[in-house]
Amino acid sequence: MSKQNNYDLVVVGAGLIGASVALLAAYKMPKCRVALIERSPRLSLQQHNNQRVVALGQLATGVLDTVGVFKDLQQNACFPYQRMFIWDQHSRGELEFSSNDVDLPQLGHMIDSVHCNYLLQRALEAHPQIDVVFDTRIGELENSENTLATVSTNKGCYSAPLIVAADGGQSSIRRLAKISTNQHSYEQIGIVAKIACSLPHQNTAWQRFLKDGPLGVLPLANNQCSIVWSCKQPYAQRLNVMSDKEFCLELAEALEHRLGEVSLVNPRQSFPLNSNNSARYFNQRIVLVGDAAHSIHPLA
Repeated sequence: MSKQNNYDLVVVGAGLIGASVALLAAYKMPKCRVALIERSPRLSLQQHNNQRVVALGQLATGVLDTVGVFKDLQQNACFPYQRMFIWDQHSRGELEFSSNDVDLPQLGHMIDSVHCNYLLQRALEAHPQIDVVFDTRIGELENSENTLATVSTNKGCYSAPLIVAADGGQSSIRRLAKISTNQHSYEQIGIVAKIACSLPHQNTAWQRFLKDGPLGVLPLANNQCSIVWSCKQPYAQRLNVMSDKEFCLELAEALEHRLGEVSLVNPRQSFPLNSNNSARYFNQRIVLVGDAAHSIHPLA
């Protein structure tokens, strides 16, 4: 093994979590040499049509600020929200949270996940302490308390005292480290889309609990919103075969018309909702983070 393939830290997975871990390690420890291995090609914003956003609180956006990407993100892929409103279809129960209650300018930010990941990957490649290899297949894993842990790939071997697995819900490193998982299906489908509203969204994150599952509406710029509609499978199938006009009428009704008429900005997408929890989050020199460790309902 060549000397240049020995590192202080190896991170597998250049998504939001893996990229942040690698950058934080380099920023916090100026002498730390980091290798980051990613199975996919580097992200590009060309033909970017991301339907999913993530809601980040102050601590998470603080991480993005520390690693130098939050300022760029704020320009066109980040929207602050000041309020949350939650209500239930079958009761009079309502909850409301406001940034004024905690003396903050906002409760958090809605982040375009792909754009954020693109900026993080660009920061990775620019950092002198980090070597990034994209489009790389994982082969074998050597993991022992007494020696360096080593990941073998189609582009060489990478060794370190610690390997962080941030390679998602189907983690190769977790499997090779022989860490078992408990998987559970919510028996729901998540439908995501961006919508435009005829009434102001009031910089508010809306969530209504319906008989078939929760509906979340996350505010974005230009009075648009990102929706995550979690439905039992039969109802989701009916929603998916509706025309755009029928779907928007159903959505407005589910929201009790609090946002007025709605229209689709981008086509709907859907995916099954599952949870995944690892039996343990470490094994010798391997540590699991993010979805490699656990994944839960998007509105949990």
